[in-house]
Amino acid sequence: MSEIQSFSEPSEFAAAIRGASVDVTVVTPGQFDAEITSVDLGTVRIQRLSDNLPLVWHAKHTGGRVSFAFHTEPGQSLIRDGIEVTSDSLVRLGRPQSHFQRFAAPVHWGSISLRLTDIPSANEAVAGFDLTPPGNDQIITPPPGAMTNLQRLHAAAGLLAKQAPELLKNSEVARGMEQSLTHALVACLQSKIAREQTPTQHRHQMIMQRFNAIIQANAEVPLYMIEVALAAGVSLRSLTLCCQEHLGMSPKKYLRLRRMHLARTALVGADPHVTTVTDIATRYGFWQLGRFSVDYKSIFGQSPSVTLHKK
Repeated sequence: MSEIQSFSEPSEFAAAIRGASVDVTVVTPGQFDAEITSVDLGTVRIQRLSDNLPLVWHAKHTGGRVSFAFHTEPGQSLIRDGIEVTSDSLVRLGRPQSHFQRFAAPVHWGSISLRLTDIPSANEAVAGFDLTPPGNDQIITPPPGAMTNLQRLHAAAGLLAKQAPELLKNSEVARGMEQSLTHALVACLQSKIAREQTPTQHRHQMIMQRFNAIIQANAEVPLYMIEVALAAGVSLRSLTLCCQEHLGMSPKKYLRLRRMHLARTALVGADPHVTTVTDIATRYGFWQLGRFSVDYKSIFGQSPSVTLHKK
């Protein structure tokens, strides 16, 4: 079974990502354009995500699956909880937990996962290899050629979904692709080179999780950075340092961008006959309506009133 979905709204893109609850914030102006290719082969499930703009996302994995994530194109890197993940690396997801991930370039990201209950049925492909998720995420550098092979097979499955989806309905084709992907994954995991968080990185991740919890709980309440830092149990300087590491921007800028995206989502879903731009702008703490309109247009390429009435 396969599915290809296209998106012009970041919130709809985020909602369609399987296996995690994701909150997406685009960090540069432009018309958003994204795609998700999902392929379910039975035991193995893959996703291929792409978009045209740099973004930051906050994700919490739902658990119940053995999951791995990686770049689907060479030469890219991203920052995951303050740690660089290059295109020759594989992220082995640990227990369900939340994280920030910053893409400095357009997204080309993929995943491969198995249900925990399906590991025994993967039979010879994982014989003698423990796929049980580790306690914490690991960033693995696979042996030379192993990562390239996994990316190649992953891309081939995505191409079949686009060009010949009927082939994936053939049980023998799906079985062969599933076994090839699983063998390629296990080959990547033979590496002894695995990075985990240092105590400092773990501490900064905990600060960012508290920061995210505060802004999630106060989405429609004006927040002041000193108060946010106090609520997170750190100094404003420490909070700013963590945000620069994880988000590539100050907490104030991230909060403003995030609220701008929340306002857009609300405008897209609102009934223009009963809701005004002013209602939504002020709901998310934008009191200077002229500035809100200018900033909104610079980010999204259209005025908030156009978004509200574009149905």
